[in-house]
Amino acid sequence: AVAAGDLDRVKKLVASKVDVNETGPQRITAMHLASEEGHPEILSALIDAGANIDRPNAQGMRPLHLAANAEIARTLITNGARVNFGMPSPLYMATMNGKADVVRELLSNDANAKDSDCATMLNWAAFAGQLEVIEVLFELRDAGELLKVPSTYSPLHVAASGSFGDMNSPQRVTPQQRLSVTRFLVEKGADVNARWGSNLNPRSGAAHMIGATPLMFAAAKGDAEIVKFLLEQKADAQATSSSGQTALHLAAQYGYRAVVELLIEAKADVNALTREAKTPLDLTQDAKVKDLLIQKGGKTASELLKDSQR
Repeated sequence: AVAAGDLDRVKKLVASKVDVNETGPQRITAMHLASEEGHPEILSALIDAGANIDRPNAQGMRPLHLAANAEIARTLITNGARVNFGMPSPLYMATMNGKADVVRELLSNDANAKDSDCATMLNWAAFAGQLEVIEVLFELRDAGELLKVPSTYSPLHVAASGSFGDMNSPQRVTPQQRLSVTRFLVEKGADVNARWGSNLNPRSGAAHMIGATPLMFAAAKGDAEIVKFLLEQKADAQATSSSGQTALHLAAQYGYRAVVELLIEAKADVNALTREAKTPLDLTQDAKVKDLLIQKGGKTASELLKDSQR
C-alpha cells in the first residue's frame, strides 16, 4: 500500500493495528518506502501510528537517507530524525543523488554545518556532476571559505578529472556536466592553478602527481573542452608536478592529440623534461601525436642531448 501511494489503504491498515515497524527484504520498513517514494501524508500517518523514524535497513540507510524531497526531509527532521547520524550521512546521500532541495533542508538544520564538511560535500558534488547541489552549497556557505579549505583535491581537480581518490565519476556524468561544474567553480573563484596533493605522503603511489594542476588532470583525462576552457582562464600550460611532468607530457603519454594541439597553441614547451629526463615525444606511443610533436619541434631527450653537445 505504501509503495503504491495508497493513503486510504495505509490508514485502514494502521487502524487495524498492523505492525507499522514490520520489515521486509533488506530490513526495509514502510517508513523507508514512504520516504524514498515521496509520500508525505503516508509518512505522517505512519509516524502518528508509532513507526520508528530512525530504523536502518540492511545497508544502514535510515528513512532520512532516502528522503525524496525537502518536504519529506522536513517531516522526518521535525519528528526527531537524527540529521548527523550514520555513515554515509544523509547529507552525502542527498549530495550524490542530486537532491538539491534536500541538501538545503539538511544544511538549514545544521547537518555537518562546518565549512570543512561542506567542502567535502562540494568535492563529492563535483564528482557526481551535481551542479544544483554545488549552487546550494555556495548559496548557504561562503564560496571563498569553502574553496580555500585545505584538501588533497580541490573541487576543480575533481571536476576536471572526473575522479576523486581512486574512483571515477559515475558513467551517467557527462563531459558537458563536468564542464558546467568547472565553469561554475571558476566563476565562483576556484584557482585554475591550484596544486594537488599538498598534504599527500611523498611515498604514496600517487606522489608523482603532487603539485599537479586542474589543467594537468584534464589533460590526463583527454577532455579537450575543459582543457580549452582552463587555458582561456589563464591556466599555466608550463606548470609541472613534483615529477616534472607538464600537461603536455600527460596528454602525449595518453595519446590525446586534440589536447596536445591545444597545449602547443598555448605555448607549452614541447621539449620540457621530466625529472626522469623524458620529453613529451619520449612518452607518447601514438603515431599522430608523435607526428604533431615533431612538426612543432619536439625531440626526444637523447636528441636534445646530442644537440647540446654540438
